[in-house]
Amino acid sequence: MLYLGLGTSIGTVFITDGTIVPLALGHLTFRDGKDFDHFLGRKGLKLYSRRAWRQRVVEAGKALKAAFHADYVVFGGGNAKTLGTLPEGFLMGGNHNAYFGGLRMWEGAQEQKATDGRR
Repeated sequence: MLYLGLGTSIGTVFITDGTIVPLALGHLTFRDGKDFDHFLGRKGLKLYSRRAWRQRVVEAGKALKAAFHADYVVFGGGNAKTLGTLPEGFLMGGNHNAYFGGLRMWEGAQEQKATDGRR
């Protein structure tokens, strides 16, 4: 599963075989020399019409879904409610999912530090 959190910027995480892989895809160039954050974050929603923003979100979702061979993409974050009906292969997630996902990542990092002897 690929999670795309649509908020002030774009938060991204890939989950494969129960492993959480945090990503920073918002910094990658997407269109016209501008990054994913520009188009998919709050700035993009303000700069472009809702329809154009939604089209870019779905376009980006399709490209990233293919790149990661994800079974499906989950959209979450404060701006996700603006998307409306989603195409096949895309789901709507709630903000609480981002919280629990972040908590699991933090706990995993703490466990890793403990096994590496770091604090």
